[in-house]
Amino acid sequence: MNALTEFVCDDNSGSFTLRLHPQANARPKDGFALNGPWSVWGKGTGAYGSLSGHGEFGVVFDEESDPLEGAETYVGFVALR
Repeated sequence: MNALTEFVCDDNSGSFTLRLHPQANARPKDGFALNGPWSVWGKGTGAYGSLSGHGEFGVVFDEESDPLEGAETYVGFVALR
């Protein structure tokens, strides 16, 4: 399973997209119900046109929320070339 998520900067300096490879965890390690690798996908816009990078992400869901909400955490390395 793959997913794409777009980040748009509030100051209109540009945007970029991350490709996620989420994996569901029946027994969440460190509380993450979903986790997996991420990488910068394609070319960004504006200041992020040459962004590259990769890392790991995790999602913790608030089981009490309706609709279901979650908090995402990303760690890794990025470079503006």
